[in-house]
Amino acid sequence: MLHAGVLKKFGLYGLIRIGLPLMPEGRQHWLVLLSWLCLGNLVYCGWVAMRQRNFNRLLGYSSVAHMGFVFLGIASFTLVGVTGAVLVMIAHGLLAALSFGLSGYIYQQTGTLEMQDLGGLLRKLPFVGAVLMMAAFAGCGLPGFANFAGEITVFFGSWKVFPVVSVLAAWGALIVGAVYLLRAVRTMLHGGLESKWSALLDAHPWRRTPYVLLLAALLLFGCFPRLLTDKISPDAARVVARSPVAAAAPRTSGDGGNLVTTELSRE
Repeated sequence: MLHAGVLKKFGLYGLIRIGLPLMPEGRQHWLVLLSWLCLGNLVYCGWVAMRQRNFNRLLGYSSVAHMGFVFLGIASFTLVGVTGAVLVMIAHGLLAALSFGLSGYIYQQTGTLEMQDLGGLLRKLPFVGAVLMMAAFAGCGLPGFANFAGEITVFFGSWKVFPVVSVLAAWGALIVGAVYLLRAVRTMLHGGLESKWSALLDAHPWRRTPYVLLLAALLLFGCFPRLLTDKISPDAARVVARSPVAAAAPRTSGDGGNLVTTELSRE
């Protein structure tokens, strides 16, 4: 939870705030390669996640795969793309905390996270199971969650710069992600319930509070992404403005939210 939700974002933050402004001209030679590497990251890590039988390992590789969206937004080096990359970072931090928190509760109750040893848990853990399904939907990029808002913004930002990579990422990564996440939900939560899990207890009300808050944040920022983009886009615009190409282009006036809205309307 700490590595996927927090530590990984420090490196990405440093890349956006330090790496890109530090060498804006060198960026032009490397970001095309970065875009293809991020596609490889999305697809390959998704395939590896599909082969996992341990739920924690699946979440770990899924977390690495989702960072490909962040790198795609950075590689586009557009206002919309960089804003979407930061939005994905925030959304994924919330999702990682929620997913690993739920897996920790399941491990505490069952003593295992091997998915083939579990099954039918939704009958004994209705709250935990329902929230886990919603977390899986968020990981699949379902509209209404903050992950969808970030990913679709990244695709808008990268479309004119890397159209081929954007199409392959949209079809490949999202479909592969849906396969391994929905298959994990089917294996763990549905089907017959073994007798050894008959004594499981669902989360007490005080244990439900963190899960509810994290899920509410994903839904809130998914339905109202401007709560974040209005804060992100002004700094993202300053980073993008350091590009030699952007410096020669006319500036866009308006507040942070209008900057992103104007860029999207141009698309």
